[in-house]
Amino acid sequence: MENLKKLCAGLLLSCMISCSAPMDEQVVKDYLSQSPAVTLYAPGYSEKKLEGCDEDYLGKKDGLWKNSEPTYYYKAYNYEVDRIEKFRKDDYQAVCIVYLLPDNLTKAGKILEDNSPRSPYKAQLKDGLDCEVVFKKIEGEWKLIVFKSLNFQRSYWYEEDQQPYGYTNLLQWDE
Repeated sequence: MENLKKLCAGLLLSCMISCSAPMDEQVVKDYLSQSPAVTLYAPGYSEKKLEGCDEDYLGKKDGLWKNSEPTYYYKAYNYEVDRIEKFRKDDYQAVCIVYLLPDNLTKAGKILEDNSPRSPYKAQLKDGLDCEVVFKKIEGEWKLIVFKSLNFQRSYWYEEDQQPYGYTNLLQWDE
């Protein structure tokens, strides 16, 4: 239900953006700050159930082998728009690099990060998750047509399959 609310909010914001004529860095930041591609939580996993983290629990996948242990998945963190660089705009398109920083580390996320010496979260805290963003003006309306990570996969919990997926193309989560 939470994902549905975020998706609806993203669609509403998309409509508001596409119906408005101005396009600048602040419009891009405001749009992406509400996008499910940014706000949905990335999953983290553990080989054992984390105590006291029920509010962050997403699901469990059985082990691949007959006697292997299951893997438990938890909400770990989402993102915030940190900065926009190389913004260029003409009458037909706006292009920029957007840096997203991990944000809202959950209790489960903190436990998982404390036990992981190297992780995308730690790497992205330093440099950010850099994304190519392109808006095009189509029939007088600005539409987001490219939103992809340049150096990392962005992972999401897919509710229907009860498992995580990693993507470099973030646009599909914004539609």
